[in-house]
Amino acid sequence: MFSQLKEKTVCHKTYRFIAAMLAIALMLVSTSCSNGNSGNGGETEGPASTSSSTAANNTPDISSEDNSSEKQVSTKAISSTNTISNSGLNSMVITANGELWAWGFNASGDLGDGTDESKTKPVKIMNNVASISMANDHTSVITKNGEVWAWGSNGEGQLGDGTTESEITPIKIMENVISVSAGYRCTMAIKENGELWAWGWNKSGQLGDGTTENKSNSVKIMDNVAKVTVYGDSVMAIKENGELWAWGYNYYGQLGDGTTENKSTPVKIMDNVASVSIGG
Repeated sequence: MFSQLKEKTVCHKTYRFIAAMLAIALMLVSTSCSNGNSGNGGETEGPASTSSSTAANNTPDISSEDNSSEKQVSTKAISSTNTISNSGLNSMVITANGELWAWGFNASGDLGDGTDESKTKPVKIMNNVASISMANDHTSVITKNGEVWAWGSNGEGQLGDGTTESEITPIKIMENVISVSAGYRCTMAIKENGELWAWGWNKSGQLGDGTTENKSNSVKIMDNVAKVTVYGDSVMAIKENGELWAWGYNYYGQLGDGTTENKSTPVKIMDNVASVSIGG
């Protein structure tokens, strides 16, 4: 009996040794294949690091781009990235030369590539982009010449084009803008002269225009605004003199005005503020 047990033990150890050798052999083969594909010949060309002739113009080139699957590139190929933004379902980057690239969820035309098909690799959207603000299902960007362009879902008028029809390609909204912030189905923009304009969903008074009615066209809210931030249905703005003002959804007292009541017009919160951020 002891002899049989010893034979079983030897066989078991032999099997384990053979299995270990096979695993090591597979790892060596995998490593060899990986190294063979890691050279420059295996990379896909991405966004150029130098400005193209089209990007040198002030008008974004969004009509001539071929955004078919053949134009998608590996995420490793994005070089010279200047800005990156992520909504949780999709991502966008602005390269150093102002090109905007996007990938991810696209059911509402979120990417702005002219389709409603999701993309697993970056596709080029437009040129001359200076900044970007992404919400759940719509996007607003500012071009280098101060124009706001927007696309995506528009059921509440959040694009600001005077309609409630979604757009799968960028459309021009307004000019002379220095800052834009996209919230939950609403958008805020600060013009060069400090005017704050808003549009979109307004159920909680988040537009700050004294109503709770949605707006598909921009409405002026206040003057002398330096910064604005939107999170969900709550909005905070810093004026040029450092005053902090807030409005919109306030169920948890997040506006800081000593109440839990929503506000449809801006209320002053405090002075000498340099920066503000809203969490969720």
